[in-house]
Amino acid sequence: MLHASGKFVPHVIGFLQRQLPNDLYQLLATYQESVIKKLTPNENEEEKRGNETRLMETMPKIKETAVTYKKGSISESEN
Repeated sequence: MLHASGKFVPHVIGFLQRQLPNDLYQLLATYQESVIKKLTPNENEEEKRGNETRLMETMPKIKETAVTYKKGSISESEN
């Protein structure tokens, strides 16, 4: 677990790109992008609802990954 200000999240995800499998990196990067879109004012209600849906659908996968990801997996993927 990492406690950091939201402004550092893109940097942390970028740093982890080399240590994580590509599918996991893409999941984190896409979720972070959706969070930014949620926080950015947007007048298009359809796009706003679609983004909310994407966040809600992706959250269980993010949680599952956080709980089940093995600590040694990062160092193993570097080899």
